[in-house]
Amino acid sequence: MGLISRTSLLARIRRGKKARAQLVESNLSEGIAFQIRATREAQNMTQAELASAIGMSQNNLSRLENPEYGKQTISSLKRIAEYLDVAVVVRFIPFSQYVDWISGTEYLDRGLRPEALAVRTYEEEERTGALERSIRYWPVLDGKQDDARQLQPVRDYDAGRGIGFYAEQKFEAPAKGMGAEPYPMGGLTSQPEQDQMRAS
Repeated sequence: MGLISRTSLLARIRRGKKARAQLVESNLSEGIAFQIRATREAQNMTQAELASAIGMSQNNLSRLENPEYGKQTISSLKRIAEYLDVAVVVRFIPFSQYVDWISGTEYLDRGLRPEALAVRTYEEEERTGALERSIRYWPVLDGKQDDARQLQPVRDYDAGRGIGFYAEQKFEAPAKGMGAEPYPMGGLTSQPEQDQMRAS
């Protein structure tokens, strides 16, 4: 597996719902298979050794490491993860984040925050411009002095809110008239979000 450009991925998911489903299925099947094998080999373990340790036949483990198999169960993944001493995550994510993840583009993961649990659909993200993102840094007050500013990366998946999140801190968008313009570097916001921030 290798990284695919963000532009190519956007073109692919815009072909239709079936194309998006095929992309997800392909990457899920291949990614899990390659990860099992790579992690096992990194721990200098043979297929037979891992299979025996988790109570599975070598033939079954071989199928799980086959990128064309695609029938790994959550139960089997949990057993493998426990023995290899790694975590396993199964969750739904919006296509904006999915595209960034596959292309190797940096993004802010909001984890288990309540607002991140209900995932937006592809159509919602397309409509709000969440898939079209450009890199920006917004200058914000540091909270100590009115004239003391620092650059903080901003990325907000909720289009038009005018609020940026970075790590565990929250920064308001620049106020209208303060002469703050985005710098072409750092965190990510969509063009509609930038327009909304300037107008607020």
